[in-house]
This record gives sequence, C-alpha cells and structure tokens, in this order.
Amino acid sequence: MLEVLEHIPKAQEALTQAVRVAKRFIIVSVPSKEDNNPEHIHLFNQDRLKAMFQTAGALQVRFDYLLNHIIAVAKVGD
Repeated sequence: MLEVLEHIPKAQEALTQAVRVAKRFIIVSVPSKEDNNPEHIHLFNQDRLKAMFQTAGALQVRFDYLLNHIIAVAKVGD
C-alpha cells in the first residue's frame, strides 16, 4: 500500500482488509508531513499507524522514515 492510505476515506477498514488478505507482510508508505495535495484526506503519524495496525490484527510493525514519508512494514502471518 504505497501512497494510497492517505487517500482512502475509510482508512482503517482498508488496512484491516489488507491485513486479512496478506500472507506475511504489508508495506505501507504515507506522507509524514502536511503538504498541498488536496487529495490527501488523512495525515498519519507513527502512533496512529501503529494503533491502526494493532486494531487490524497485525502481529508486529516496524517504522522508518524516508524523504518526508513514513514507511511501515507489518508482519501479519507466519
């Protein structure tokens, strides 16, 4: 899910479905700072993303930052 979650009105539902269908991992990238894109309807931070992944049932999530983006890699299965 690269550069899509910030565009989805029901982001939690989308992430929950991604966790449901993924076999092992999910990779997510989202902007880490506000920008001028009117199509970005959400701004996420690490704490919010972590909570969303936990709610969705992910087993573990790791974060990194790259060029004004948050990169999350979540383990969802064995």
